[in-house]
Amino acid sequence: MTVVRRRRLKGTAFAIVAVVAASLAAASAHAATVKEMFENHGLLGTFAADCSNPASEKTPYIVNRAIDADHIQIDRMVGRPAPQLTAIIDEATESRPNEIVMSSLSGNRRYSLTVRVEPERMRTMEMTREDGEKEVVGGRDNGSHADTPWFGKCSMKITIKSAPDGGGRCIDVPTSDFKPGRHLQMWDCNDSPAQTFAFDALNGRLSVADLCVEAGDGRGQQGEPIQLAKCSGAANQVWRTEPLGNFYKFVGINGLCIDIAHRSKENSASLWVWPCQGSPNQSFVLTQALDLTFEEKAYRDGNYLRDFNLAAADAKTCQRSCIDDRQCVAWDYRKPEGRTDHQPHCWLLTKITKLNQGDPLTISGTVRAEAK
Repeated sequence: MTVVRRRRLKGTAFAIVAVVAASLAAASAHAATVKEMFENHGLLGTFAADCSNPASEKTPYIVNRAIDADHIQIDRMVGRPAPQLTAIIDEATESRPNEIVMSSLSGNRRYSLTVRVEPERMRTMEMTREDGEKEVVGGRDNGSHADTPWFGKCSMKITIKSAPDGGGRCIDVPTSDFKPGRHLQMWDCNDSPAQTFAFDALNGRLSVADLCVEAGDGRGQQGEPIQLAKCSGAANQVWRTEPLGNFYKFVGINGLCIDIAHRSKENSASLWVWPCQGSPNQSFVLTQALDLTFEEKAYRDGNYLRDFNLAAADAKTCQRSCIDDRQCVAWDYRKPEGRTDHQPHCWLLTKITKLNQGDPLTISGTVRAEAK
């Protein structure tokens, strides 16, 4: 496919990215790239109109892939891995706080389209061919006069906490040792990367640190341990969630459930698959996990909660202070050599207005998704 390139928009010396809805309209003034535009709205990755159903003619899904800073490839899928439609987005600007106007090339035809966006979901509102023919008007398809669907992002970051009667602890990778074959355990909830899982409701993949959670041995027999493995899409790596009163259970291969072995409520309790019984040791609360980033040579502007000197020059101490304060969504750290008092300093933010990059004396990061 021929990709039509456009001249890159020129930014300032530092890349300035608008990350809150109130300032989205001003973002185009900073000449954000197409990639930055999609990242700001969480629009990279896999989306489906109905995450509970596999891809089909009635329930397609789309994949937004970054080619480079100025080009996003959009595949509309009706079955892995065959695309029904492929388009290259090579220009994107924000017309309103919740709308992106884009130009794309599909085959030999150019299209302009307006997409309405909310956090990690999107809907086509207008689409016009280069000959002026409108295929979508006002969010309705001209062919069928049906509303265009909202496409939502299916993968979500979660922590998995057992029901109070099951111990109230979180599924955890022991000592953050992310390697194939590592058995999972229950541990006090601590908002760490070892307890931050990604769950994709579209394909049933449960993963952490690019490794998949599976029932060990792959034979689908009760008592097989819950462990990490390289992602293969095998049956023992596919999970679905089912309501269990106010909780959820994870059902996997041969209808077996993730189970806290021997009904233990203690730290280090092991996990295995066992026949589903609806018991507290198979009941879990799924909550949105922390969205942790750690960026060198960067700092954020926004609404400040508080600031203070640190006892030691350790940016992760600043990060932990933000994690521990539920109002905090992001943090800035400045090295002692960048301060007149020669003390390491930490700022906690409740909202972000822009990201600044290039200062070698700063480190910054987010801890909660609402930072964006």
